[in-house]
Amino acid sequence: MTNQPLDAQPLWAIYFLTVLLLLAIMEAGYRLSRFMQRKSPVKSDAGLGTISGASLALLSFLLAYAVSFAANIFNERRQLVIQQAEAIGTTYLRAGYLDEPYRTEARGLLREYVDVLLSAIDPAKLETAMSRMGQIHNALWKSAESIARQNPVATISLYITSLNETIDLYTERLNAVLIRVPPTVLLVLYIVAFFTIFLVGMNSGYLENRNLIALVILVLILSVVLFIIVDLDRSQQGFLKVSQQAIIDLQRELNP
Repeated sequence: MTNQPLDAQPLWAIYFLTVLLLLAIMEAGYRLSRFMQRKSPVKSDAGLGTISGASLALLSFLLAYAVSFAANIFNERRQLVIQQAEAIGTTYLRAGYLDEPYRTEARGLLREYVDVLLSAIDPAKLETAMSRMGQIHNALWKSAESIARQNPVATISLYITSLNETIDLYTERLNAVLIRVPPTVLLVLYIVAFFTIFLVGMNSGYLENRNLIALVILVLILSVVLFIIVDLDRSQQGFLKVSQQAIIDLQRELNP
């Protein structure tokens, strides 16, 4: 998985840091507003409420777009897991069309392939797992070429088709994991959130009594939405993980 600037930090730390920064920026806006009123008490807020409201609307739009983008990536990864499990299972079944020793060899490699695929969830084992899966691809495809030359019948063609789909889905799933929410998008979201909450803080300074509880809740809500975007983007490292149940069920079927 490609690294993002925030990947080095645990999710809980990102959330609490976001809350603290937003609260600090909001308080800075409030204090600046109070200071400006003491310096120029005759001046009004000059439409600050309208500006902060428009900023909140813009931030809401950007957050909705980012959540949708991250959720689509997450759902694509989840669907590819299911499709990959189905393709491997079909290839395993169609390997029954092969003569010995190819049948036993192919099914043994496919069982190992599933085991290695599940081990790749651990980031520390990812590189080793990818290398081994590439070797299994090559071994299965070389055997398929030999079988096709020796016995070019329709049943062998079905096996080769499912094997080709298995290899293609591996590539698709790898590419889906590499697709992340662009760092520039996350940076823009945080910048807009900081400026917006600063304006909200300034606007609260012009009120007779600011509702501190409501402002804190607003900060918590914004932090949760930003947290969800980062969490969805991490796929296998956050609280919202792409389920590997389809691969696990396949592993149980192939290793009764």
